[in-house]
Amino acid sequence: MMTMALLGTVMTTRAAGGDAIIFPRAEGSNLQGEAFVLPDDFEGELNFVLVAFQREQQADVDTWLEPARALESKYEGLKYYELPTIYRANRAVQWFINTGMRRGIEDPVARARTVTLYLDKHAFREALKLPHEGTIYALLVDAGGEVIWRADGRSSKAKMLDLEKTISKILKTAGGGSPEEL
Repeated sequence: MMTMALLGTVMTTRAAGGDAIIFPRAEGSNLQGEAFVLPDDFEGELNFVLVAFQREQQADVDTWLEPARALESKYEGLKYYELPTIYRANRAVQWFINTGMRRGIEDPVARARTVTLYLDKHAFREALKLPHEGTIYALLVDAGGEVIWRADGRSSKAKMLDLEKTISKILKTAGGGSPEEL
C-alpha cells in the first residue's frame, strides 16, 4: 500500500486505508491515427503518462520526455505516453487539431505515443483528482488502471528520483545504472 507523501509536488496516490485512484475510461487516437481506449490500451505493466490541458504546456511536457525515454529503456515493462487533453469537439475540429500536432511532431515514435483525448475535461480531472488545468500532471499507471504515483509541473531531479524509486520497487531493472544517471 502506498502512503501519502508530499515531496514538493510529488506524491504517491494512496493514503493509508484510502481509495485507489483509477484512470477513467477515455477514448482517443494517437497521431498515427490508431484508436485507443484507455487505460485498457496502455501497453506496459507500468505506464508513465503526461497529461497536458493547454498548448502552452508543451514546454513543461518536454522536460519529462528525455528522462521518460531513459526509464523506458532501463525498465522492461514500462511505457510512456503524452496525453493532450481537449474538450469534446466535432470530427472536423479534431482533424484540424490533430493535423496541426502531426505537423509539429515529425518523429513517428513520438506520434505513436501522443494520444489525443477529446472528452469532458472536468469529469476526467475529477476522476483523477487533478485540481486544475493550470499545470501538467505526470502519472504512473499500472496495468489495471490504478494511478500509483503522480507529480505536477516540470520535471526535476527530485521528482525523477522519486518516480524511479517507485518504478524500481515494482519492475525489475532491464539494464544497470542508478537514478542519478537519468
